[in-house]
Amino acid sequence: MNTRKIMIIGNNKIITPDVRFYKYNNSTYKWDITFNSGKTFSYNYDNVSIFENPEILNPTLYKIEHLGKELFNVEAIYVFKDSYRAFWHVCFSNGSE
Repeated sequence: MNTRKIMIIGNNKIITPDVRFYKYNNSTYKWDITFNSGKTFSYNYDNVSIFENPEILNPTLYKIEHLGKELFNVEAIYVFKDSYRAFWHVCFSNGSE
């Protein structure tokens, strides 16, 4: 799954990198999520949040700190949000996220 275009949170954990496919099952009223391992699990609707179309921020305009340390070599910043919360997805020049 492209972590720069979508963010999937299941049971309060970001699972996007591990997801191969997802769809909402109208019969069971649950999200069917297939992981890279090939296994598919059904999640209650309230236990999954799917964010798309992030706002893209210019990384040269922001100073980002984590646990009191400034993060360097930021290549891209994507902000996924709904009406209640926002999640920043930070990508670095070495390929880590």
